[in-house]
Amino acid sequence: QRGSARPARAPAPALTCPSHASMITGGSPREHGVVANGWFDPTYSRVMSWQRSDQVMSGERVWEAMRARDPHATSANLFWRFCTHSSCDLTLTERPTYFANGRKGADVYASDPAFKRALIERLGAFPFFHFWGPKAGVASSVWILKALAYTLEERTPNLALCYAPGLDYEGQRFGPRAPQARAALRELDAHLGALFTLTKRLGYEVMVVSDYGFTEVDTP
Repeated sequence: QRGSARPARAPAPALTCPSHASMITGGSPREHGVVANGWFDPTYSRVMSWQRSDQVMSGERVWEAMRARDPHATSANLFWRFCTHSSCDLTLTERPTYFANGRKGADVYASDPAFKRALIERLGAFPFFHFWGPKAGVASSVWILKALAYTLEERTPNLALCYAPGLDYEGQRFGPRAPQARAALRELDAHLGALFTLTKRLGYEVMVVSDYGFTEVDTP
């Protein structure tokens, strides 16, 4: 009712990491170098899967282009791939803590430790095991959207990127037209509605984008 919609041309391959890098830089995988969710790095002879570091991309970032126009403009990046070690003013993403006994602890990384402490005090611990793994679902995206709302209110960045992948899981498990996938869509839509009420009050323009789509399949 308040906006418009148009198709986006996805990069090939249409995967999360290449899509995020293409939206951040405006370039193709050939240009920014992110060719898959994981790829073999011949320099170090290792597979780089689900990288978080900005350093694996080439090309100008959208927040750098913004800052070139307005040196005082600020940016925040929440949970998009390649947000750590970046020139954003504030970054937040999932990153487990690996303990000496082999246990993996749920945690997040923030470029500003004080912001992280205040955020967790407000929202509670990030539900990490609802972000990756067999329990992955909308719960982690609800936390991320609340973190975005907190960021917009407390830091008022000129540009904020937020990745809330809550629609991925049930669509992958059951198919895009399954009742479970539609229920996840309704749940996430309700939380997005609350967020949009806030962004309207704060004067933000909002773009909702997708890193890939789903289609029905019947043969593995």
